[in-house]
Amino acid sequence: MVTPSAAGGDLEQLSLEELRDQVRVLRERVRLYEAVLVTGPIFVHVYDREMNSRWATSTLRPELGYQPTGLLTAEQNYAFIHPEDRAEAKRRADELLRGDGHTPRRIRVRDAEGEWRWLAILAANLLDDPRVGSIVVHSWDVTEEVAREEEVDAARRLLASLIDTLDEAVVVISEGKVTFANAKTSQFFPAVGDHQKLIGRPAGQMQEAFSGSMADPEAFIESARRIVAAGEVVRGLYIETADARIFEQHFLPVHMGRRLASRMWVYRDVTGQLQLERRQKRLLEMEREARLSAEQQNERLRELDELKTEFVATVSHELRTPLSALRSYIELLLDPGGGRSARSSARSPTQYGGARFGWGGSSTICSCSPSCNHGRCGSSAPGSTSRASWPRRSMRSAEARHGRCG
Repeated sequence: MVTPSAAGGDLEQLSLEELRDQVRVLRERVRLYEAVLVTGPIFVHVYDREMNSRWATSTLRPELGYQPTGLLTAEQNYAFIHPEDRAEAKRRADELLRGDGHTPRRIRVRDAEGEWRWLAILAANLLDDPRVGSIVVHSWDVTEEVAREEEVDAARRLLASLIDTLDEAVVVISEGKVTFANAKTSQFFPAVGDHQKLIGRPAGQMQEAFSGSMADPEAFIESARRIVAAGEVVRGLYIETADARIFEQHFLPVHMGRRLASRMWVYRDVTGQLQLERRQKRLLEMEREARLSAEQQNERLRELDELKTEFVATVSHELRTPLSALRSYIELLLDPGGGRSARSSARSPTQYGGARFGWGGSSTICSCSPSCNHGRCGSSAPGSTSRASWPRRSMRSAEARHGRCG
């Protein structure tokens, strides 16, 4: 096999047979390179200075649904690019012609069905290379990758929106820097400012910014350092701010397998809750005191009720006997004498009173005279009491009414 280098680099000195061998070798190499490129996901494009196509692998157009029909002009090439990406593609091409570095980027390209597919582009300016003299662009289809990234990004935005609606301030630290902070962070810690500006700052700066809102900044920073050094979950740690608010602090290490991926700080304002708990506690204490006072009052009322009952019983017992006697003599005084039948058919007041006082005898009036009550007669009815046992006032009344009997 003869090559230009083997022949001294001068093709004019080669024979016709050697030239044929050289062309055959070159064709075999091209087929080999194309076969290698076809089996891989990389598309190779070669352009001149005006971005007209000079060569391309046969995999690009079938991949997009187009059949190879020849090389395309710069205008035709740009027509495949999405209108929103076209200006950026031209700007990148100008930068490439000026010799600026070209980093990988993505553009959308229309396929034969009119759908937009994402291609990753990596270009190199080899116009000054005598062996190439072209701009070489490598590209590969990343449509599915972009779709997955968009799904993840949508889920991330949704999660961020949900976290922003929480009543807690949430801050995520990854690799020593703040990677996420929701809107409540700015509200809870005014010294931080805009929570978006907190993203990307070192974790130490975040803690220092938070400490500006604390009642004891040094104690807050020292506590955060101890918590991070321990690397364990912390829940329900109370911290007080300079404006007398109380926050409940949580620390949650996030692991990916065995590797510590992130650290999450959560702060919840529990000022109102603690005030409510204190108020409820005071109300419960007041309720217990009121219940105890009511029990004491009830016990006192029971004692007074017992004293009342005892007093009433005593008074009733002590007054019943004299009242009964008074009633008997009042009835005696009010009786004008009446007839025999009345006195014979009813008990006399003295009988009533004697029975009440236990004087004995069923009758104290004799049978000698209807008006005689044995004041002076000296006789007595069976079972009657003596005159000496009568009260003096009763004897005088009897003598005044009846005089002396025979």
